[in-house]
Amino acid sequence: MTLELNNDELRTLLNMVSLALYVTENNQEERCQAEIERMDALADRLYETGCKEGNRDIAEYDPSQRQYMLKDSYVTDSFYALAVREFEDDFFWAELASALAERDLRVKGAAASMTDPEAFSERLQDQEDYYMDIFTEHGVDRLHVIPSEPHQ
Repeated sequence: MTLELNNDELRTLLNMVSLALYVTENNQEERCQAEIERMDALADRLYETGCKEGNRDIAEYDPSQRQYMLKDSYVTDSFYALAVREFEDDFFWAELASALAERDLRVKGAAASMTDPEAFSERLQDQEDYYMDIFTEHGVDRLHVIPSEPHQ
């Protein structure tokens, strides 16, 4: 199969592949390793093509690892970098809100007392929204941790 891409399309594909690899790079599950290796191999081929087509600002060959990879400058200052930062930021706050909402409902006994999954889901979403509103307006300024013992 041959895929004809102009340079803008190739750059977009390089971004897409880079972001996909970012999502999978920390996966340690044995059942996923073969697919991750296939993704890495395909990414190497795409990065090589990108370099040969003039996209040396995105990828470069690393002789020590014997593969093409993203340039450090691209990882820190590009669309890719911005997308990763935004993803991590959104994910962090959403996970924190979700964990706190689940804790609150568990502490209140709401999780055990609610037999209607839809009603529980709505209540959980309301509690998550409550925390997201606080985090959006105040960041962590209103978040307090009560330690079980003094910190060393």
